Amino acid sequence: MKKRSMKALILAAGIPRRMGLGSIPQCLLEVQGKKIIDYQLEALQACGITDIIVVVGYEQEQIKKYLGSRVFYIENPEYAATNSAYSLWLAREHGQDGFIYLNSDLVIEKEILQKVLSSPYPSAFGFDRKYDFTSDMHKIILLGDRVIHHGHNISNDIAHGEAVGPVKVSAVFAKAVFQKIEQELAQGNTKQSVYGLFNDVAKYCPMYGVNITGLKWSEVDTPEDLQLATTIFGSRVPFIVLMYGNPATGKTVTSKAIQEYCSQFTRTALISTASLREEIGLVDLYSAQEREEIYQLMVERMATAMRWKRVNIVLDGNFLKFPIRKKIYERAVENSYQIFVVHCLVSTEDIIPSRLAKRNSHSQKIEEAAASMDLYQMTKNSADPLDIDRQTDIPLSIVEVDTAVNTVEKVYLSDTAVSDTLTLLQNGIKYAFTKAEK
Repeated sequence: MKKRSMKALILAAGIPRRMGLGSIPQCLLEVQGKKIIDYQLEALQACGITDIIVVVGYEQEQIKKYLGSRVFYIENPEYAATNSAYSLWLAREHGQDGFIYLNSDLVIEKEILQKVLSSPYPSAFGFDRKYDFTSDMHKIILLGDRVIHHGHNISNDIAHGEAVGPVKVSAVFAKAVFQKIEQELAQGNTKQSVYGLFNDVAKYCPMYGVNITGLKWSEVDTPEDLQLATTIFGSRVPFIVLMYGNPATGKTVTSKAIQEYCSQFTRTALISTASLREEIGLVDLYSAQEREEIYQLMVERMATAMRWKRVNIVLDGNFLKFPIRKKIYERAVENSYQIFVVHCLVSTEDIIPSRLAKRNSHSQKIEEAAASMDLYQMTKNSADPLDIDRQTDIPLSIVEVDTAVNTVEKVYLSDTAVSDTLTLLQNGIKYAFTKAEK
């Protein structure tokens, strides 16, 4: 990796009051056998950044003993009475030409830092698009790519994601930040946070967002955060998404969008009953025998992909019968896949005829055959409800998508370990809303 002239500033002076750790600095906590600070240093070194400044305060000797001469230290003797902006101020001589900013409680994989550094914008902020906001990170609002505002008191309805970091700070932005800190200190304010200052300065000095959704990160402020980080940074568990619902409820659009979105971050394959029917010429949608043959072929294709345990799978079909769903679940469990069912529906069936009429105008044989109300009623009346699935001991999660009004609801979660994947899928579903048929 080519060496970069940019410096990195890591703030590690604060007291971990919410961790209940006694005397352990947060940066020395271990996640999957590796200290948080090592995740950061390895990411920086992988990106060619070797000039690293760490601001220390609380239990600084522990940090110095562990890191040795790998970094340059600046001491904050007032760590107990000040906040992060004061620590950054102490390092101002090292940040005049711009810098990479990291909080010492942030666990990241190197790909996140690579994306931030690769941004074409001189100042760039890593953010994670969210559907639900469960952490205490700043929420972020964007106008295009530009960061308009970030903070804690932003409504979930208008937030685009969470302001995570790292932050690439240009020389121009750095100058404005240090001027702002100097003004605050002149007024006796030593309690400003760095992210708060970045938000203020971004109002007149542009900062831009970099989408890091799907990549691994975790902020560790509490014991619960540490447990979550351990889960996130464990081996990445592949997932399977089974689409469920009647014809014309948006399954195909949603499945394609999920596959397209997730593929930006992790290998994801799409297997659809429609493509299989066209491939082998079984296009009689009213034939139970052909339907059984298609679903059996789909299970075989899925099993082949699962053997490698490296690719996520989206299955597009109606899957209205429990026995075929059960067969898929069992294969997924055998191969240690997380299981998600995306239930597509419409809150008002008034739009179904118009959707079917739109399909009827297409040239594809399968879409023409599926564009009839009698087929819609037949599949609807013969469906086995998902309540059957929930009564089993199969570890599956169900997400309900109303494509008439573009809403997503978590109906059932197998456990909290799926939350990271769930966020990725929800973003894929929201991406589908931009493409959905009306």
